[in-house]
Amino acid sequence: NPLSFAEDKVLLKFSIENTGNDTVNVLLIASRNDRINLYTKTNYGFSEMKAGFGYPDFQISNEEIPNGFALAIAPNKRETYYLKLENFFRLMQGISISIYTPKQYENSNNRLTALRYPVLIFQSCFLACMLFMFLFSILQFSSNYYRGYIYYAMFILLHFFIFLQFVSASCRDRV
Repeated sequence: NPLSFAEDKVLLKFSIENTGNDTVNVLLIASRNDRINLYTKTNYGFSEMKAGFGYPDFQISNEEIPNGFALAIAPNKRETYYLKLENFFRLMQGISISIYTPKQYENSNNRLTALRYPVLIFQSCFLACMLFMFLFSILQFSSNYYRGYIYYAMFILLHFFIFLQFVSASCRDRV
């Protein structure tokens, strides 16, 4: 059941090798997860990077990539990574891990944004209708002084702000 409350963890180990003579910059993008931790072995132990929607913005490694990491692989070097994916509010239905160049990631984001335009237009029209209903109820109250119109206006205004939060959260979600 995808709506059940359970803790779900996946641990992965993988390596990326750069056989070229230049440093390669790549973006490691994991599917939407609550917490994503990437560990790299260093001379002093392990370094940790954080991503995911379960961390506050100030804790994640890169705010522009909420569900991934920017990695730089030195020339002629092989890097081993340990990836931990955690979900607390829904079970994982499929693990998707992708490696992009920065340009590929930008193109992917632009393509997904373009796919979201019709939904965004519908949501904006719905919010405009709710705002119109709120103003109409206030105008009806000002002419009739029936308290039911004020209650209805407050009801509509409350739902307007709830739906506005939903729309702004869906706009923040990225790949």
